[in-house]
Amino acid sequence: SAGGFGPPGQGFESLRALSNNNQVYYMYFQRLCMNPGIGLMDRRLKTKKNAISLATSGILKNYKVTASSIKILETKYDNDAGDWYVALGWKDKRVIVKMDSVLATITEIKEI
Repeated sequence: SAGGFGPPGQGFESLRALSNNNQVYYMYFQRLCMNPGIGLMDRRLKTKKNAISLATSGILKNYKVTASSIKILETKYDNDAGDWYVALGWKDKRVIVKMDSVLATITEIKEI
């Protein structure tokens, strides 16, 4: 092989392949470093009112219940995870709705 790189007969091809792989890794690393973490991203669910609204709409979508019968039992925001927790109740049902504040999506509805 030319220059002693790679198997005989390939010349610098294995060095070029290694160089291309490094470029791919470098681009991946750049993307990783440039994406802000949860603490730096703008939250879509900024207020308690927004969280309650999303939780209520999720319940209305998944359960046969009227909006007027839903009672807000408790709301909490987890600073570490960036999640909202809203406890809602109606008739004999109680649920906790977990939501991602950055993506403004319901991640879990748990009946209690």
